[in-house]
Amino acid sequence: MGFIAYAYQITAGNDELLHFGLSLNEVHAAAIAQRKELQASGDFTRQEIGAMVIYECEMRDLDPAAVMSALNSRDDATILLASCLVSKRVVQIVAD
Repeated sequence: MGFIAYAYQITAGNDELLHFGLSLNEVHAAAIAQRKELQASGDFTRQEIGAMVIYECEMRDLDPAAVMSALNSRDDATILLASCLVSKRVVQIVAD
């Protein structure tokens, strides 16, 4: 049966590093928080941060809590994602 997860680009324009969550609101809030941290650091302008894509991801039926933990660890995320991702589509763009 599977489940739906949401993910945003940690680095705008780059799908290699995604942060995952179980709700669109959770992922959107995390993306906004990251953008605010980057802007507050003074190291990046809004233009340098760029727009972050949020995806809705259809996942194969695995234990959602275990999957989220593994995907966010960055250790085995690529292998795990390849084995459980069925499809993904853009659902939002986060920008200033």
